[in-house]
This record gives sequence, C-alpha cells and structure tokens, in this order.
Amino acid sequence: MLFSTCDLVTGPGLGLVPVTGVDVDADIDVDVDVDVDTKGFDGQSNIKALEDILKLSSYLMIEAGRSFAIAEVEHRYLTPTVKLLMAQRHQISNWVPGAVQALVMRPPSFFTLAEYEALGTRNIYTLEKVRTQIQHHRLCVAFHSPNIIHEERLCLQKDACGDAWEASWWG
Repeated sequence: MLFSTCDLVTGPGLGLVPVTGVDVDADIDVDVDVDVDTKGFDGQSNIKALEDILKLSSYLMIEAGRSFAIAEVEHRYLTPTVKLLMAQRHQISNWVPGAVQALVMRPPSFFTLAEYEALGTRNIYTLEKVRTQIQHHRLCVAFHSPNIIHEERLCLQKDACGDAWEASWWG
C-alpha cells in the first residue's frame, strides 16, 4: 500500500505525523480493524495492536510512535518469554537483562512446551549456558573462600583475622 503525502498517521499520544510517499511492503502485518480510541489501550488483547504500532513506527522511523508503543507495553504484564521475544524482534535492548534474569531463575521444568518452541534453540541454549555458568560460579565461591581484604586500621592481627574469616566461611 502506498501512502500519499497528505495522509497522516495518528494515535493517542502520537500527535499528527505526516507520512510522505512511503511504500509499506508485505512484511508488515498491521490489523486495520483494531479499534483505537483516545482513552488509550486497555487489557492484554491490545498488546498485538501496540506491537503493530511498534513495528510500523520502527519501519517508518517514527520515534514518537515507537516510544509511545514501548511505554504502553511496559505498563502491562508480559511474561519473561514474551518480553524477551519482543525485545529481540523490535531491538528493545533495555528489556533483555530483566527477561533473561527471570528466565534463568525459573527451573527448566517450569517452562511449557509452547515457551520452548517460542524461544527457539538459540535462546534455550543461551539460557542454559548462563544458568550453568552461574551454577559453576556458585560452586567455586562455595568451595574456595574469597581472599580476605585486611583493613589497616581495624585488623591489627592479620593471622587471627584470616583464621576468623576461614572459620566464619566454613562454619
């Protein structure tokens, strides 16, 4: 579909943004029948509409539309899986750490088959690798007490301080 120079893209919080002769190709899947009102978006059913606004705004380089959609989506509860996938799809890098942390903290047996399929092999591999590295680090810390740092003014007997540290570490 081709927008003419007089068409305007509007939306709550977006204002009027003129669109000049942009050819939107078939890769962008926008539902035209989505009901957008001036009161904003309510409920989970409109996540798809917000994602469509995000996709279209990114494609047309409309930063105000992109910022609006991201801000609106951030106010809703998204599962960590959905948040990670949306972050990857739409290059929202500040969502990745929180989503990865939440997914790594979940035991693998708590994932549904649909989540495994949605995340895909590369993401599952990365999550398992991070989980394994964290477990390895925990074991290293548990088996090898960290080096003690002696405070010159507080630690007058370094050997006794070191012994107390080892005793407290190993119980």
